[in-house]
Amino acid sequence: MSRIGSHKEYIEQNFFQLSCSFNRLKNIEFESCTFVECDLSECELDHCRLVDCRFERCNLSLVTFSQTRLSNVEFSDCKLVGIDWVQARWTPFDSGSQLRFIACVLNKSSFFELDMGEAIFSDCRMHNVDFRGASLVSAKLNGCDLSDAKFEQTNLEGCDLERSVNFDINLKINHLNKTVMPRDEAVNLLTSLGITLVD
Repeated sequence: MSRIGSHKEYIEQNFFQLSCSFNRLKNIEFESCTFVECDLSECELDHCRLVDCRFERCNLSLVTFSQTRLSNVEFSDCKLVGIDWVQARWTPFDSGSQLRFIACVLNKSSFFELDMGEAIFSDCRMHNVDFRGASLVSAKLNGCDLSDAKFEQTNLEGCDLERSVNFDINLKINHLNKTVMPRDEAVNLLTSLGITLVD
C-alpha cells in the first residue's frame, strides 16, 4: 500500500517504502500492520491508534504522537530521534510495557515522568534521552549507549542495564533496588557518593 488517508482503519496491512513525512494523519486506526523502510519523519499522528504493529528500518524522527495510543508496538532498526513520547495517549493498559525498541536510534527523545515499566530497549543508541521522573521498574535497557541520558527522581527498581554503557545515575536522587548493571559502570556510579576507589 502506497498511501494513507485520515479517518480510516487499516487491518493486517503491509506498508513498504511509504513516504508521509511532514504530513498530518488524523483519527486512523492501525491494527496488526507492518511498516518497512517507511519515512514518517516530522509527521503528526493525531488521535491515532496503533495496535500490534511493527516498524522495521523506518525513519520516524521528530514524529508527533498527539494523543495517539500505542499498544504492543515494536520498532526494529528505526530512527526515532527527537520524539516527545509524553504527547502520546497513555492509559493504565498502555504503559511502556507495550513498547519494544530493537537496535534503534532514540537520541534526544523524552520519556519525562512516563511509566516505562517493563519496556524493552535492546542495543539502542539513546544519547541525551530524558528519563527524569520516569518509572523504569523492571524495564530492560540491554546493550544501550546512554551517553548524557538524564536520570533524576527516576525509579530504576528491577531495571536491567546489562551490557549498557556511558550512563551517569546519581545514587542520591534516583531509586535503585535490585537493579542490574555492568560491574564497571556500577563502580563509576560511586562517584556520586563521594567515594574514591583505590587499588
